[in-house]
Amino acid sequence: MRNRLGVKFGDTLIEVTLAIGIFSLIAVGVVSVVSGSTSRAQVALEQTLTREEIDAQAEALRFIQSSYVNSKTFSEDPDNSDYTDIWHTITAHAKTKLQITDDILKFQPTTCDELYEGNNLSNQSAFIINTRRLSSLRTEDVVIYAKDSKVFNKTSTYPHVIYGASADNDPLLEGDMDADSSLTRAEGIYIVAVKDPDSTNVVNGDDSSISKTAAYYDFYIRACWYRPGAEIPTTISTVMRLYDPDAIEVVWPDGPDDPEPVIPDDDPEDPMAICRATNRPQTLQEYNSAYCKRCAASEAVSLTDKRDDKSYTVRYIEGSGCWMTSNLAITGEIHAEFSNFSGRAINVSEHDLTEGDSMTEPRSHAGAGGVYYNFAAASAGTITGDRNETNETASDICPKGWKIPSLLQGQSVMSNMALYGPTVTGRYIGGSLVDTGEGYWWGSSRESGAGRVGLAYKNGGLTNGGGKRAYGYYIRCIMK
Repeated sequence: MRNRLGVKFGDTLIEVTLAIGIFSLIAVGVVSVVSGSTSRAQVALEQTLTREEIDAQAEALRFIQSSYVNSKTFSEDPDNSDYTDIWHTITAHAKTKLQITDDILKFQPTTCDELYEGNNLSNQSAFIINTRRLSSLRTEDVVIYAKDSKVFNKTSTYPHVIYGASADNDPLLEGDMDADSSLTRAEGIYIVAVKDPDSTNVVNGDDSSISKTAAYYDFYIRACWYRPGAEIPTTISTVMRLYDPDAIEVVWPDGPDDPEPVIPDDDPEDPMAICRATNRPQTLQEYNSAYCKRCAASEAVSLTDKRDDKSYTVRYIEGSGCWMTSNLAITGEIHAEFSNFSGRAINVSEHDLTEGDSMTEPRSHAGAGGVYYNFAAASAGTITGDRNETNETASDICPKGWKIPSLLQGQSVMSNMALYGPTVTGRYIGGSLVDTGEGYWWGSSRESGAGRVGLAYKNGGLTNGGGKRAYGYYIRCIMK
């Protein structure tokens, strides 16, 4: 159809309709993409927040155990120390694997509701830690059990712990942290403790060996919820193993009733004579804490590593333990025998740190004060990849009977810098030696994601100095 000027109305209408149709398809596509991106962002946020809740619970458990270990080691009255009752309450409620249902351990529920049905959680002695009341030292304030409390609930958002009485009225409103630190609800998250069936181990305290493993508790930290629009539950979980100092019975040459470990005196009038005796332990693998306290408290003692006959100095540092005061320098192929790992040998020198960063393969580089190692090498190849949820490093390349220090062990030596004797030789990052006016040493505890804690010498003092596991740091081992 044409008007007097010859314009085709029908064709114009079709074109307009077609344009509107194309625009509508584009608009729907854009909305779909934006909606999908928003959903993925929300899922990522929920997973991050859930991991933070799990990490907070894990750190609280580690703090309680470490505080009890320290008080048991250094307190004049270890049975009446700050965290004795809390640790003993947690371990007393632990179950054996035979007492735990498969759903709790394997953690493969078809719905999150299953976990909260009946007495599932209370029968397993599930609990949660009130991280805001750790300083109260009252067990009932710190450890809340499912059988004693109504705080355990499934979640309508993501797994998290809610604090403050005001949250009872408004789920999104938490009480002021300083004014009200009560734990109102634990939604979608709980902990179950599983104990090692072997309750006690005897450790031979003479010159032969003191390296047998103590009893332990595995803490299963679980979270379950439904992400937006999902019918299948999302689950995140971790297992953390903590060793129990109460399970170690040390039998020393002079008898188990001695107040503390001792070594025999060849010359009672000269307590240091044993430190000069020809039959004294002269390797890192043979040395023990009794010799270290006696012989290495006032001066450095030189010991060799059975694996390569290199010599290292050690010192006993009051309030911290027995430390190597020179940097580890073992290279090449390291065998499990006489090492703090088991299984096959590991080659820490096949790839050099000057080739660049790597978290997937062991790398090292010999420096002026020892050997730099990335964490894949430091952990004897047990911790690799972009991310690892292991909180403590169970294996490393230290000599047998020694280990890479934990976060708390590293912090305990910071006030004794003179005895530690830091070397100021920098670290390797991106294939290059940097920060040459500082010093860096690996720690065994996980910092976050792909990071590990460590010690650093900066601005004239020792401080926390963790970093990415691809970096090259020195290693100083502490006696177990």
